[in-house]
Amino acid sequence: MSSKRAFPPPRTQVVLALTLLSATSCVSWKVIVDGEINQELVDLVVEGVAFEMELEPTAPIPVAILHRDEIDASFFYESGGLHDPRDPDRARAETAMGIRSRTDPDAEFGVEVRSRVLRGLYRSVDRTVYYVPEPPVSSSGVQFIDPWAAAADEYILAHEVVHAFQHQHYPQYFEPDELWAEQFDARRALHATIEGVADYYAARSMWFMGEPIHPDERDSQRPRPSALDEEHPLMQAGLRFSYDHGYRLAYRNGLALLDDPPASTEQVMKARDTDRREAFDAISLSELEGRFEEAGCRRLHANTLGAFGISIWLQSLGVDTSTSAGKGWNGDRWIAFDCYGRVVTAWLSTWDYPAAAMHFAGRVRRASEQMRLRRSIASDWTVTRHGLDVLATSYHRLLAPEEVLSAARRARVVTRDELAAHFAPTRTDP
Repeated sequence: MSSKRAFPPPRTQVVLALTLLSATSCVSWKVIVDGEINQELVDLVVEGVAFEMELEPTAPIPVAILHRDEIDASFFYESGGLHDPRDPDRARAETAMGIRSRTDPDAEFGVEVRSRVLRGLYRSVDRTVYYVPEPPVSSSGVQFIDPWAAAADEYILAHEVVHAFQHQHYPQYFEPDELWAEQFDARRALHATIEGVADYYAARSMWFMGEPIHPDERDSQRPRPSALDEEHPLMQAGLRFSYDHGYRLAYRNGLALLDDPPASTEQVMKARDTDRREAFDAISLSELEGRFEEAGCRRLHANTLGAFGISIWLQSLGVDTSTSAGKGWNGDRWIAFDCYGRVVTAWLSTWDYPAAAMHFAGRVRRASEQMRLRRSIASDWTVTRHGLDVLATSYHRLLAPEEVLSAARRARVVTRDELAAHFAPTRTDP
């Protein structure tokens, strides 16, 4: 349970008092002084974040220096930020689905890019905030030095400190849980929540900058040049999704967002227009597993792409370049098996209206061809439409449409709790 501060004084009074105090003190606004973390600044940042979030830290928040050349892939996976894509079964399954090409999986998940551009990181395994002193670097080697370096560095520190508060008061989102390992869409929606809250409360804690900017104004601002500008547009979209959409959620809902995070990326994206969250179909294909095991096959991986994931997937294959390619999504689930060395897949999606299902079926057929041409993936999908459902299956006697549709177990869900309850009976506890 979160330990809330009791009856905080009016924000304007506290902001004025602390701003005057910090302005007249001898505290340096540099994060690193004489080669070490500036603990006085850290203490001020923690105090400011604690006040704005109305939470008390339950343990000290260590801050350490992390040099850019010390960052590697294992650092990201161990931090809990990514479900390790190096798992060989997952890699084979996602390659067969066209989600990744036959290349280094670290590159597929933007690890190299993240290592070049990040300035701060909260690592959940050691509950430590890491500050990267070196400036971000573009793919061509250009360094990007912020003209407002002192304020930017304090904001980076505050953002990561908010993550530490989130971990202390909402540990369920930071501790490993097997159930969510195969819920990519829900994980991305949660990531938008966590990053949006961090962005919002970091902005609130920067008292001398005034009130946090409105999301509409933030979206309309001309973006400043950054080290991400040279990256592929899809890489940029994937990395920026949580920050672009999460801030709007947090601006509207504040800390209450962590009490009830969105359960899908569709809910995240539609928050621009409405606070009402739409229900969607949670689909489990676990009943196929027994049939395939009896046939001598082995389960590799299962997951949900979601509205945003489908949009990125279609764009990556050049099938649909619009950012609304997942419009009309109402749920999906895919599963992959190893059958005597051959990967077979089944992907069931459902849509809000017939036209969306029809259009998606056509896109999947074109995507299957592009998987062969662009990624040398021997896709043998058969794509069929059944009312609002679209089914893409490899050729296998157990993947006849009637077999897959009868095995699909569905539930209408709105919340993460409802989503978890639907998949909980099929989970495998570690």
